[in-house]
Amino acid sequence: LAWDGKELWSCDRRAGKIYRHHPGKELMVDAEYRSPGPSPSGLCWDGQNLWSLDAETKRVYRHRMDTNLSVEAVYEFKGIEKERLTGLAWDGENLWTVSRDTNRIHRYPLKRLKEVKPSKEDGV
Repeated sequence: LAWDGKELWSCDRRAGKIYRHHPGKELMVDAEYRSPGPSPSGLCWDGQNLWSLDAETKRVYRHRMDTNLSVEAVYEFKGIEKERLTGLAWDGENLWTVSRDTNRIHRYPLKRLKEVKPSKEDGV
């Protein structure tokens, strides 16, 4: 889950979707987007952009807050190829995630993440 100051965002790994929820009484879904990766497993907000993590591709996607939730940049997590990642957090300088396999928390300084060209598996 991620909160952008106005709306709540969620993702569904099985459906491959990212949802925007209106924060009313019933928390209705008011928009649905196809995730760029096949298995979205975490979201966070950096104050300007929504970020999504994909457990299968081990990539994190920075989304433009436009009507399509377009992917602005793609980054790869290295050294954890066999781990299943879940959850995503932003602290102003680092992205954080956790491995479901090792129960370890991983910190990734944004300036050290490798930006990569989107591939077909990214759906971009």
